[in-house]
Amino acid sequence: MSDFTLDVADGVAVLTLNRPTKKNALTLPMVGDMADAVAALHDRDDVNVLVLTGAGGEFCAGADLIANAGALQGGADAARTNMGTFHKLLLAVWNFPRATLAAVAGDAVGFGMDLSLACDVRIGADTARFSQGFGKIALVPDGGSSLTLARLVGLSKALELFYFSPQITSGEALRIGLLNQVVPASEHEATWRGLAAMLATGPQKALRLGKANIRKGLGITMEEALANEADAQVQCLTGTDPMVGVMSWMNKTAPTFTER
Repeated sequence: MSDFTLDVADGVAVLTLNRPTKKNALTLPMVGDMADAVAALHDRDDVNVLVLTGAGGEFCAGADLIANAGALQGGADAARTNMGTFHKLLLAVWNFPRATLAAVAGDAVGFGMDLSLACDVRIGADTARFSQGFGKIALVPDGGSSLTLARLVGLSKALELFYFSPQITSGEALRIGLLNQVVPASEHEATWRGLAAMLATGPQKALRLGKANIRKGLGITMEEALANEADAQVQCLTGTDPMVGVMSWMNKTAPTFTER
């Protein structure tokens, strides 16, 4: 069974993360393959909308910390290479020239949360839950949320979500601006498919140019944001605290961080 599926029909491309037993956590090979698949959609005339979703009632639990354990142990060069793979996927989604939707049910954690924020609009089931998670394992957000998060929820709230990594319910996510819409889980797929179909038959030139202009108004590019994140993350990954954090997370113990 593939770790993701990609289906194109009636102008809508649906990318489904497909590791439901792992809450669709991301491995490096999976991320690289998805990045190539999304990038290949950019110039297709038969694709007007990109939807990201997850199998099994979950969106994405972020990076698979066990499968990707080498990223915490390979030094600065390995860290930059591995982050480059994740950033390639993030940029393929962010730079998709037409409309993008994240259909979020269940957990959207860490890079999974950031991947949803890279989409234009987020449609949530009432089961959706968000958490940054990075601070708990002594890392910085590295999925573009240094650009996206504060612009959605405000600076102070973004720092709160990073510092404390609370679990944000669907209702709270809607209230603070992480989600555009929340519907019952039983209506979720019908809702996001209906919105995607509406966009797919809309005025494509106007939608494309309008999206580009709104993005220009951000004042910083995603490429610049990811470069800043990579520099900070390498400093974290080449220290000792991240492994302390991961081992504490795995063993369900309280970590003792020592780096400053």
